[in-house]
Amino acid sequence: MGRHRILVAEPVAAPAIELLSAAHETAVRPGLPRAELLAALSEDGGWDALVVRSQTRVDAELLAAVAEGDPEAFGVLYDQHAPWLLVRLRQRTASVDLADQVAQETFLVVWRDAGRFRGRGEVGAWIWGIAIRRLLDVQRGDAAQGRLAGLLG
Repeated sequence: MGRHRILVAEPVAAPAIELLSAAHETAVRPGLPRAELLAALSEDGGWDALVVRSQTRVDAELLAAVAEGDPEAFGVLYDQHAPWLLVRLRQRTASVDLADQVAQETFLVVWRDAGRFRGRGEVGAWIWGIAIRRLLDVQRGDAAQGRLAGLLG
């Protein structure tokens, strides 16, 4: 495993920072605005990973409120998860439009199916699971349409 550039964007215990720094280039910048975090993780931002505090409990509470139809909780959940979701989706497809479409569809599923989350694992992982399955479905469908057009064309 090679060295990675890791940006720590939340206060983290000193032993954890020492452990990260021993194996990787690490910078600690708590309180960095969201736009700067996203720019740092973009292709030309130069950082390989980002460390932020766990949102597990807060996210689970927000998702429970979303399941009860709370649009404000949905807005907060969206604001916390859409930026990283878009970055990850855009790393997996050459089409920015497709990544944006899949992100929108993902959050429609989150709104509709929030009550299905059982609290096992992190909400972000649940959201990512929805997004990556949707992206793969769309990509498979596009590939199948291309093959069919080739056979018919």
